[in-house]
Amino acid sequence: TAGSVYSVKFAGEIFTAEEISGTPITAIDGTIVTVGDVSRVIDGAVDTGTLARLSIAGSTPAPSISLQVYKVSGGNILDLADAVTTHIGDATGELYPDNVHVEIVTSDAELIRTDLNNLLKNGAETILIIVLLLLIFLGWREALLASVAVPLTFLMTFIVLGQLGYTINFLTLFSLILALGILVDGAIVVTEGMHGYLQKGYAPKDAAIATIREFQAPLISGTLTTIFVFLPMMMTSGIIGKFIKSIPVTVTIVLISSIIVALGVITTLGSRFLKTALAGDVDAKKQRFTDRFIMRSYTFYDRVLKGFLNNSRRRTRFFVIMIGLFIASMLLPTFGILKVNMFPAEDADVFTIDLEAPIGTPLHETDLLAKEVEDTLLEDQRIASFVTNVGTGSNGGSVTSGGGTTNQHLASFTINLKKDRTESSVHIIDAYQNVFQNVDGATVTVAQQASGPDQGAPVNIQIHGEDLNTLESIASDVRHVLETIPGARNVALSTKESNGEFVLSIDRSKAQFYGVSTAEVASLLRNAVTGNTVTVLKQNGTDIDVVVKYDLSPAMKGSLSQIDTVDIDEITSLTLTTPRGEIPLASFLYTDLGVSRPVINHEDGDRLVMVTSLVEDGYQAQQIVSAFQKQADQIFLPPGYTFSYGGESESINKSFSDMFRAMFLGMFMIAGLLVWQFRSYRQPFFVMSSIPLSLIGVFPGLVLVGQPLSFPAFIGVVALAGIVVNNAIILIDRINENRLSNGMSIDDAIREAATSRLQPILLTTMTTVAGILPLAITNPSWGPLGYSIVFGLLFSTALTLFMVPLLYQRFGEKELDTGK
Repeated sequence: TAGSVYSVKFAGEIFTAEEISGTPITAIDGTIVTVGDVSRVIDGAVDTGTLARLSIAGSTPAPSISLQVYKVSGGNILDLADAVTTHIGDATGELYPDNVHVEIVTSDAELIRTDLNNLLKNGAETILIIVLLLLIFLGWREALLASVAVPLTFLMTFIVLGQLGYTINFLTLFSLILALGILVDGAIVVTEGMHGYLQKGYAPKDAAIATIREFQAPLISGTLTTIFVFLPMMMTSGIIGKFIKSIPVTVTIVLISSIIVALGVITTLGSRFLKTALAGDVDAKKQRFTDRFIMRSYTFYDRVLKGFLNNSRRRTRFFVIMIGLFIASMLLPTFGILKVNMFPAEDADVFTIDLEAPIGTPLHETDLLAKEVEDTLLEDQRIASFVTNVGTGSNGGSVTSGGGTTNQHLASFTINLKKDRTESSVHIIDAYQNVFQNVDGATVTVAQQASGPDQGAPVNIQIHGEDLNTLESIASDVRHVLETIPGARNVALSTKESNGEFVLSIDRSKAQFYGVSTAEVASLLRNAVTGNTVTVLKQNGTDIDVVVKYDLSPAMKGSLSQIDTVDIDEITSLTLTTPRGEIPLASFLYTDLGVSRPVINHEDGDRLVMVTSLVEDGYQAQQIVSAFQKQADQIFLPPGYTFSYGGESESINKSFSDMFRAMFLGMFMIAGLLVWQFRSYRQPFFVMSSIPLSLIGVFPGLVLVGQPLSFPAFIGVVALAGIVVNNAIILIDRINENRLSNGMSIDDAIREAATSRLQPILLTTMTTVAGILPLAITNPSWGPLGYSIVFGLLFSTALTLFMVPLLYQRFGEKELDTGK
C-alpha cells in the first residue's frame, strides 16, 4: 500500500465479560441475538475451597492468608527466621497497610535456638564443673588445662560435620549434648596421669611422654568401644532409622576429636604449662583437705576390696545379689512398673485441633462448626494466637494446605500458647479433648506434634481380609472394645462414612430406540455438571478460562460454587435432542444412590481397615494394645481374616529390636577389640559384664523419677555402655601391667590397680554426672537420656570397682600372654 509493505493483524480478541455477553450468535427477522440474550454471563472467581482466619491476643478472628517459608538445602534456619522477622517489621505500613497484621504462627528456628542455647549452657556448666573438681583434687593449672577439651573438641566436630554436609539441627544437637558427658573423660584421665608423674618428680615433657605411653592404649581402646556401640545404630530400619542416622555419625566424630585433643593437645600444652612438684611446694591447706580425703578414700576402698578378695563366701553372696538385682530390674518393664513410651509427649507452645464433619458437608456448614470452636478458644487466656483453616486438615501441624471440594468437611486450628503459662500443653490438650467431645456430629481431635518422627496414631489395629463389608463389621467391633479401654481416646476407623454418590446407569435398549449414544449422554452430563472451557481471556497478563455450562440454577445468586449447587432431579430432567424430539434423560437413565468410600487401604495386595486411637496423658500405647489383645477373643474373625498391630506399638517393638540387635553387634565388636588388646578371651567378659549390670541402676532409677523407658533413655543406655567399659578397661590394663612389669601376685596387682585408678574413675564419673544431671532436671526433653546415664553410671562405677576385680581374681588367667 502506497509503495510500502505492511503486516496485517486481525484484532478479534475478547478481553472482558461484557464483550462476551454482547457477542452476536444469530439474527432472527433482522434482530441480533447475543450470548447475553440466551445465557447468564458471570464474571466471577472460582472458590478456593478453603477459608482462613487469624486471631491475635483474643481478638475477633479476621480473614487471613497463610504462608510458609522453607529454607533451601544447606541454608541457616536461624538466619532465615531473623531475616523474615526483619522483613515483616520493615514492610509494615509500606508493602501493606497498618491495619493488616502479620503473625508468625510456628517457627522451627525457635526449637533449634532453644536446643543450641541448652548446648552452650550445658557446655559452660561442664567446663565449670571440670575446673572446680580438678582445682580441688589436682590444682589450678591442671583444671584450666582439662577445660580446653570441650571447646576444642566441638570446634573440630563442627569443622568435620560441615565438610560432610551436616547442618545443626535437633538430632546433631542431641548428639552433641549426649557426647558432652563422655568427651571430657579422656582429658581428665590424661591430666590426672600427668599430675601423678609430676608429683613423682618427672619433668613436664617426660611426664607427658610417660602419660601417653601408659594411657594411649586404654584410652584409644575405650574410645573405640564407645564408637562400636553407636555405629551399628545406623542399621536401624524404618522411619526411626532415618530419624537417628546423624546420631552415630556425630558421636563418632566427637569421640575421635576428643581422643586427639586428649592425647595430642592436652599433653602438648601440659608439657609447657605444668610444673614439676618440688619438696615443700605443696599448699599445706590444700594438702590437709584434699590429700587427707583422698587417702581416707583409698584406705576405705582398699579395706573393703580386701575383705571381698579374701572371703570366698562374701564374694559368692555378692555375685548372687548382683544377679538377683539384674533379674529384678529386667522384670520392671515386663510387669509394667517401668512404662515403655518411644517418644513421650512433652510440653510445647503449639498444638492443633482437627474438626471432621461427615463427608459431603458443605463448606459453609463446616465453617459454622469451626466458629463454635473459635468461640471457646477466644475465652482461653492461655492462648496467644490461633489460625483457623476451614476446608483443610492440620497436615501434621502445617498452617497451609491445598484445598478442594473433597475437604470441605474438614477444619483445622493451629494454636499458639503463651510462654508464661503455668500449665503444660499436655494437660491443656486433654482438657480441650473433653470440651470438644460433642460438636454437632463432628469428630474433634486435639493433638500436638510428636517429639520424634511422625508415626501416625499411637494405637493402630489393622484387620486384613477380602470382603470390605466384613472388614468394616469387624472394625466396628474392634472400635467398641477399644472405647472401653482406659486411656484410649478419639477411636476412629480408616473407612469414612459419606453421603454416598449418585450412579447414573443407561438403559441401552431405550437409548437405541431414541437414537442416543452413550457418548452423547456423557457429553451432556459433563457440560451440565462441570462445563467445558471454550476459550481463554487475557487480562493484565493473566489467563482467565471461559467455561460454558448449563444454567441449572437460574434463581441462585452468589459465588460460582453456589450456582453449581443443583438437585439430582434437575440433572435427570435435562433434555437431549433426538430424531424423535427433545427427550429427557430420565426416559433412559436409572438413578441409584450408592455407597462411596473415599479411601480403600491395601497392604501386600490384601484389603485392610485400620482402627486407630490416641492416648490420654498418663497412659502408654503399649498398655492399650496389651489390654485389647486380652479381649480380642471376644471378636469373631472369619477364616482368612487376621489382626496386626501398627502405630507406636509396632514402632516400639521393631525399633527396640533393631537397636538391641545393633547393640549386640557393637558388643561383639568390643569383645573382638578387647581380645586383641588384652590377648585374652576371659578378660573382655570381665569388662563387658558391667554393661548389662548397669541396667540395675538405669531401670529402677527411671521408675524412681517417673520417667518411661523411651528412645532418649535407650540412647542413654547405649552411651552408658561406652562409659562404663572405659573405666573397666583402664582398671584391667593396670592390673595386667602390674603383673607383667612389676611381677606382682594377682591379689596385689588387683589391689594396687584398684587404688591407683580410683581417683581418675571417680573424677570422670563425677564430672559426667555433674554435667548431665542439671540438664536432666531442668529440661524435660533430655530427662530420660540424662537420668539413664546418671543412675546407670553411679551404680556401674561402684560395680566396676568391685565386680571387675572379683571376676578377675576368680576367673582370670594364672599366666598372662606377653605377646612375645
